[in-house]
Amino acid sequence: SQAVKLYSDEDVQSYSNDGRLVNPATGNTFFEIGDLDPDIYFTIDSMEVGSFSKPFEFRDQVGDIYYRIVQLQSRTSPHKANLKQDYSKIQKAAIEAKKSDFISQWIRDKVDATYINIDPLFNDCPVLEKWKEKDIRP
Repeated sequence: SQAVKLYSDEDVQSYSNDGRLVNPATGNTFFEIGDLDPDIYFTIDSMEVGSFSKPFEFRDQVGDIYYRIVQLQSRTSPHKANLKQDYSKIQKAAIEAKKSDFISQWIRDKVDATYINIDPLFNDCPVLEKWKEKDIRP
């Protein structure tokens, strides 16, 4: 982490996190294969836990060139989901399910009393069928 503060750019995501990348999908430092940048995945694929990569080039969102050295801190074997290893993923899925249920219930509660004008372009949209069943006008 001292090397990060000495040699890294303050604009790089890992600068303020002691050199660790944070997974934007989960908010923690664990990544699934699909969440990794391909360059990082192919770099760490053959690495041993605790080892450092050779420097490799990458571009940020605006196209600026940087060099990256990564350390593989841990590797998790494929497994069935469990609370000990997958708590944040299970928590996120539960929160998303609750949000979806809440929105669906809100729509069911409001559909009878809400008038919307459906553009003919969207007449075949199955989500809007609820509103087409009733012709409620203000």
